[in-house]
Amino acid sequence: MKSHNFSNIIKTTSACVAVYFLSGCIIHVGGSSRTADVELDDMLTLNTSGIERIIIDAGAGSLEVIGVDNADEISVDADILTTEERDYRLSLVRNGKDAKLIAIPNTKNRGSWRKSPRIDLKVNLPSDLAVDIEDSSGDLRVENIDNRLRVDDSSGNIVIDTIGGATLVEDSSGNIKINNVAGDVNVDDGSGNINITSTIGDIFIDDGSGDVKVIDTDGAVTIDDGSGDIYVKKATGLTIIDDGSGRTTIQEVTGKITNNSEKASKS
Repeated sequence: MKSHNFSNIIKTTSACVAVYFLSGCIIHVGGSSRTADVELDDMLTLNTSGIERIIIDAGAGSLEVIGVDNADEISVDADILTTEERDYRLSLVRNGKDAKLIAIPNTKNRGSWRKSPRIDLKVNLPSDLAVDIEDSSGDLRVENIDNRLRVDDSSGNIVIDTIGGATLVEDSSGNIKINNVAGDVNVDDGSGNINITSTIGDIFIDDGSGDVKVIDTDGAVTIDDGSGDIYVKKATGLTIIDDGSGRTTIQEVTGKITNNSEKASKS
């Protein structure tokens, strides 16, 4: 009897292997797929005496970073959606003159999810810290940072408001809004609309697709654009390296204009 059962198992396995090579048969072990249905809240704090910069490494989830004048600590409010295994990473530590915040949902056992794990973050920090952000997916907002800002983002909309230093944004997809920056602005974007207003410093934009709008800058603007409309109003100079497609409108540019597009209209 045992020999007969064993023989059947061998035959069944062999048949599945044969089907696998022919049509991609998949063997599931352990039953149903996991679901991210565990909701948790966590709070982290770190004194910032001697710290000059915060590095944020965030996975899926929204991220809000707000500078607070005269604050002396970083506080993080995390809303976590995870599985029963709770295998996410969340930490805030000091590393010399840097603080490092890591928020990565479900770093192990990545499987087929009916609901995607995420960690939504609200970060309050001293406004004089420099900020470096690596963000995977989800909307991002940064406000009231009196220092330089660097953002490397994969997907999701970005809003940046009131920054006191140079601002660098590298983004794959999603709309970008930047307002009130006292420093150069450099944007390297794959797709999505870009809207920049009220800045002091030069602006450099390398854009794959999407409309580009720059209004009221006390600096020169350089744009290399694949497709989408370009609108520039109130700048001290303008260079358009390339504009693949879309309408170009230029208004109230006081300095030199270099435009390789023949589609431009001026007023």
